[in-house]
Amino acid sequence: MWEKQPKKYKDRYFYGEETFTNKEMRFGKLVAEAIEVGRSDDEVINQLVTLIPRYEVTEKKLEAEIKLGKTVIPLLGYLDTWRKKDGAIREYKTGKTPWTQAMANKHGQLFFYALEQYLIVGRLPASVHLDWIQTQNSADGGIELTGMIQSFEVEITLGDVIRMSSRISKAAKEISEAYKKEVTNIIK
Repeated sequence: MWEKQPKKYKDRYFYGEETFTNKEMRFGKLVAEAIEVGRSDDEVINQLVTLIPRYEVTEKKLEAEIKLGKTVIPLLGYLDTWRKKDGAIREYKTGKTPWTQAMANKHGQLFFYALEQYLIVGRLPASVHLDWIQTQNSADGGIELTGMIQSFEVEITLGDVIRMSSRISKAAKEISEAYKKEVTNIIK
């Protein structure tokens, strides 16, 4: 968020303003929660839960740190699903807009998770997948599943996680400087 929308970042994290949500985001959260617990009150979502590729651990919490001299940058991530034996990761995305392999290959969240895993266990995930769960508008004005799931495997190298670490370090420095400036302006 900092890289693309610094004002929104400041509003949310400096001033605690509410995050924007819409019906698509709420539906995505409903689907994610159903996958995490393995069931839903919605029968169509229940069918999705039985069909979506998933590993034995859902909502895997990762906490890592980037250490640059005396500076420590804490990292926090939640993997949608994770395989214990080799660290394989799957990330789920719901939406109407089709995902492509090129989009998945550039999705920073996957590189962030791979970096965290590397920092914690010293190895990259065996595989990283983004699974797109297609949705559409329903007749009643809501959102519903179409039944289409498309999976994209993303190759992640050590160079990729080094670049992600650099992006995070740069953003952390900029955020820290912006925060100091905001606090100074408030005090004045």
